[in-house]
Amino acid sequence: MYINVYRSGSVIASIDIDEQTVYTHQLMGEHKINAVFQTTAILPIQIGDYIVWRNENFYINTAPTIAKLASNLFQYTISFEATVYRLYDKLFMDEGAADFSYFGTAADFVQLIVDNMNSIDAGWQLGNIEDTEPQLLNFSNITCRQALNQIADAFKLEYALSGKTIHLTKQIGQSTTLTFEYGKGNALYSLTRKYVQDLNIVTRVYGFGGSRNLGYNYRNGAKRLQFASKYLEKNVTLYGIREGIYVNDNIYPHRDGTVTAINTSDPHIITDAGIDFDINQQLINGVTAQVVFKTGALSGYTFDIVHYDNTSKTITFKSFIDSNGYELPNSLNKPQIGDTYILVGISMPQAYIDAAEAQLQAETQAYLDQNSVPRVAYDLVIDRFYAKDNNLLLNVGDLITVIDADLGINQQIRVSAISYPLMYPENITATIADTVPFTIQEKVIAKTLTNERIIKEVNRTSIELSRLNALRYRELQDLIFDPDGYFDTTHIRPQSIETLMLAVGAKSQNFNLLDVAIIPNYQGDASKLFISDGQLIHNEVQID
Repeated sequence: MYINVYRSGSVIASIDIDEQTVYTHQLMGEHKINAVFQTTAILPIQIGDYIVWRNENFYINTAPTIAKLASNLFQYTISFEATVYRLYDKLFMDEGAADFSYFGTAADFVQLIVDNMNSIDAGWQLGNIEDTEPQLLNFSNITCRQALNQIADAFKLEYALSGKTIHLTKQIGQSTTLTFEYGKGNALYSLTRKYVQDLNIVTRVYGFGGSRNLGYNYRNGAKRLQFASKYLEKNVTLYGIREGIYVNDNIYPHRDGTVTAINTSDPHIITDAGIDFDINQQLINGVTAQVVFKTGALSGYTFDIVHYDNTSKTITFKSFIDSNGYELPNSLNKPQIGDTYILVGISMPQAYIDAAEAQLQAETQAYLDQNSVPRVAYDLVIDRFYAKDNNLLLNVGDLITVIDADLGINQQIRVSAISYPLMYPENITATIADTVPFTIQEKVIAKTLTNERIIKEVNRTSIELSRLNALRYRELQDLIFDPDGYFDTTHIRPQSIETLMLAVGAKSQNFNLLDVAIIPNYQGDASKLFISDGQLIHNEVQID
């Protein structure tokens, strides 16, 4: 069987392949044709050349391996990679920065990938993109392919490409009527069950949500959202108690608000006529209430609330000034009617807490349903004659029905990977699984990126904390006063100070309390503080 190699649409070589040239496609993983063939002369092929298989281009992205077997016999090993590998060729950037944070929906992130790719290779576009809530993600010196993996993982979605069109949905593939089982004419030649080694069974799962918008009295001081029973169980009688945990910081009591009116003279004031509670009654002591914009010119930014008028449903917030001194809102970037936002740093009313707990319990149950049984994958070798007679064409992500009474299988399972030799495309080997197994290479990349991203986030947090500490230190300097009344600024103006001893503090503050009891949460009431009588014993000042 011969297959043509193209360059810019023109045939530059024709290679003779056999069953060693194999097509492999794995869901969100490998998608390539590995070819091993022999020639009698060196071929004029190079990186960037491509072959066409079933109307899809597969490119040479790495130099071929050439082994000289005789004076006029050469063996080539070439990996022809699908268009998705082109995403590795472009750094994922925003406004010229490769280390950045970005706030948006899944569609916003994919659009950013498309914009990046079109800057080096025209024709990229959005396909079917799932509607999602916006998220804030951090990226650090990664490629568009790695970014796509990170985005899919963050939004719990799956991606696929058709040419240069990127699709990102809850589940790639279609439900089919294909059925495979043993027996003549039933399509199945062999079926091998294998366990997915990196996944464990859990039969009891504790569910925890985010820590935002919970008061100090939430569930006896619980720091995270949780439902009443705290944990769910399934298949305990089969496998015993095997505990696990499900944590989702994105589930917390909140209300999605919409700006219904703005103040044309002051961009710090917005109105939301739909607010159904008094924000002033939901404040948490020691915590600043904030408004976080989800859409509009201020999307992704958080602003401290300085005033709320419950009669007019009007929120007034402070400016945000970033590390470069840029201030928001301003004349160009300001709230508009229709912008959406959420409130954080407040204790939400019970109805919102109940709704968040119900969502957390539902998602914990879904996690338990998926992980309370052994996670296995099956390798299928399909009867080549059945595949050829029925013109069988499998796609990764599709659901097929597999029946085997001996192994207790009779259900629809997803095709997670397929492979076959180009010379005999009916010789299909498929992997079916309920999980989405990444290739080892993809796993290594994902873990490395996670580590690097965590380091960057820690560094970024440290810088911001340093700035805040410096600011607070300056504010503290302005608040310090002389309680003893003998600071004299006319005398304390030296050009240098030399001393053998430095006393820090004021003697009026050098005291102890004797037989004084201080009890917070007095009588079980978190709003009460009890202080008993007793004595003030000063170490330096005589008290009559």
